[in-house]
Amino acid sequence: MLSILDDFQNQTKQAIIHFQEELKSLHTGRASAGIVENIIIEAYGGRSPLKSLAQIIVPEARSIVVEPYDKNIIKDVERGIVMAKLDLNPSIQGSLIRIKLPELTEQSRQNLVKILRGLLEKSRIQIRKARDEAKKFLEQQKTGGEITEDDYYELIEKLDLTISQANQTLENLTEAKEQEIMRI
Repeated sequence: MLSILDDFQNQTKQAIIHFQEELKSLHTGRASAGIVENIIIEAYGGRSPLKSLAQIIVPEARSIVVEPYDKNIIKDVERGIVMAKLDLNPSIQGSLIRIKLPELTEQSRQNLVKILRGLLEKSRIQIRKARDEAKKFLEQQKTGGEITEDDYYELIEKLDLTISQANQTLENLTEAKEQEIMRI
């Protein structure tokens, strides 16, 4: 029975890790490799994240330089960055792609906060789905007589505690990122 709890806790941790990765892609006015590293680029007849096709350098606070390992895919990389719809305008300079981060206006900051809240809700939904699957499994175990009713309620309580802790973690991460976005 503890394996179902372990599985649920692992799914919850994975949802939190995924949320943290998503947060890296939200730019807050400061350049970071995390903004572009997971952009999917179509090159060589396949799709790959930018970080596997190019070196990403942050030379200053408001710019990112991307240097593809293969200079022949520079146009593919530029197109992928534009297609990612992150409001980034890459410019090719020889064998490099330079990206200047735009100044964040009040409106763009509010839009980023909306996106942030959407990412938070997606993560919460992912965790709730995992909880519902675990509860369904436990209900089947109780109905089949494989666990007692007392064990069932004890395990449900542990699930709820894990959910509560995960939601608090997600909320703390969201709050910190929101403050970072709204900081001028």
